[in-house]
Amino acid sequence: MKETKRITFCGVMTALACVLMYIGAVTDIFSLTACIFAAFAVLFIYIEYGLRSGIMVYASISVISLLILPEKLSAVLFTAYVGYYPMLKLKIEKLKSHAARWIIKLLSFNIMLAAAMLIGRLVLLVEYDSFWLEAATAVIANAAFILSDILATRLIFLYINKYRQILRKHGFVK
Repeated sequence: MKETKRITFCGVMTALACVLMYIGAVTDIFSLTACIFAAFAVLFIYIEYGLRSGIMVYASISVISLLILPEKLSAVLFTAYVGYYPMLKLKIEKLKSHAARWIIKLLSFNIMLAAAMLIGRLVLLVEYDSFWLEAATAVIANAAFILSDILATRLIFLYINKYRQILRKHGFVK
């Protein structure tokens, strides 16, 4: 019975994340926001059911969104970094040094950002008007990453300390 609940909850979270990703892709305005919300689905599964279930939900959302979304940017971002970052974040948060945690987080994000910009330049033939525009893009992306990481930390705290007990009380999670 417990395995059935886990599979069902993982399936529901996967479906919810895919619906959010689809709405984001269709509206175009909410594509990145939907991508982040889908990552929270992976986060909650990882917290409740562990790494194996988190990876399966991440992989399922990635494959389904790459197949069904009419606009692929959010699906690619989810697959390339945003989708697995919550699991990586919780592993990094176990480090004792606050500075080391931020260095590793920013390093992992900037490696992904550099790869995305390089792929954009070489494969998609994206040309930036100037070096300063490219630098500004990187600075804004880093600021957005830092803010979203702080938000994720607060949401994790809120979930674990308030909403997790409610879900357990009603039998939704273990």
